[in-house]
Amino acid sequence: MGETERGGAGGGRAGGDRGIVHRWVSRPRPWSAALAVALAVSATVAGAAAWPAAGDEPVPAPLRVAVVGDSLVFQSAHEQAATLDARGWTGTVSGNPGQAVDAPAVVEDLEDAAASDAEVVVIATATNDNVAVASRAAEIGFGAALDEYRGRLAATLDRFGDRCVVVVNASEDIGAIYSPWAVPAVDAALADVTADAGGVVVDWNRAAAAHPEWFGPDHLHFEGSADPAAGASAYASAIASGVEACAGPPSR
Repeated sequence: MGETERGGAGGGRAGGDRGIVHRWVSRPRPWSAALAVALAVSATVAGAAAWPAAGDEPVPAPLRVAVVGDSLVFQSAHEQAATLDARGWTGTVSGNPGQAVDAPAVVEDLEDAAASDAEVVVIATATNDNVAVASRAAEIGFGAALDEYRGRLAATLDRFGDRCVVVVNASEDIGAIYSPWAVPAVDAALADVTADAGGVVVDWNRAAAAHPEWFGPDHLHFEGSADPAAGASAYASAIASGVEACAGPPSR
């Protein structure tokens, strides 16, 4: 397990470091090149246009997805890329351990996503958002801290315009260092803001509660569990389901 910086939910790397970024591109099916050649030869012989033939539907471009998150995305980066690639999608996966939605590294990744051609954006920083709200509550009170979070999250979602945004909520059954007492209210605020923006919420809280075996001793991270890949794969599948809710079923 990595160090936790300022109580943040860091795992696998110190919280102040820039997270990992994976980029993947779906490869064409093996027969696609041969099929294209056959069509071209056939069209040449017939003296007709090769593509598209009358009545054929155009092949849709792969869905483009950007996943931005904290240590859970960092620890599941391989599974995220593999799961989305298996659905025929392209895009990026970026994990920033210990970082909330307004942290500089996350903001930079979200700005990159906004400037990219990503059609669906996934934001998965709720655990660290929760820690930040709980810490801020000690200074200005919980209600005011929660209102600040609502405003930050709403502004974040606004930058993506009419693109669909998937937001992953936080698990309540986490170690005391992560302020689990604040999670119900933070998750409720997250759900309200996301609904107002027309986005999709992935209910990781519900999924995690049913599978404590996915997590290590802190009840949050996959590392430290008997089978870290099991929790990481489940997290990736949950996010992919949220993307499907935004964009419809995969092309494959």
